[in-house]
Amino acid sequence: RRTRRVGMMVSLFLATCFVLFSHQIVALYNNDPEIVSLGGTILMFIAFIQPFQASQFILAGVLRGAGDTRATAVITFMTVLLVRPGLAILMIYGFHLGLPGAWVALAADQLLRSLLVWIRYRTGKWKTIKV
Repeated sequence: RRTRRVGMMVSLFLATCFVLFSHQIVALYNNDPEIVSLGGTILMFIAFIQPFQASQFILAGVLRGAGDTRATAVITFMTVLLVRPGLAILMIYGFHLGLPGAWVALAADQLLRSLLVWIRYRTGKWKTIKV
């Protein structure tokens, strides 16, 4: 619980920095106004994802550390190899959202993965796995 709390605090701090300084961060790498604008938009997606990603990383690590590697592998496989690319194709080509559409797909992947890992953690099944 402590690790998850610390992870959430760090991710919320980073998310706040990404929101407040998105264009300045991108401008460190490129000064083209169009790229800075698009990059700033992408950093907003990253800011939104941060807390969910931190929670997912920490809880998945707990599950793997307890020997529940199959569940985390299945969850990762389903979201990264099926949900993310399928949704990215739909967002980019179906809804014509371009690069932001790909990041919508990544955000959906992270949200779903975070939810599934949290559900698996809450079931407590990982506590009885023999390693």
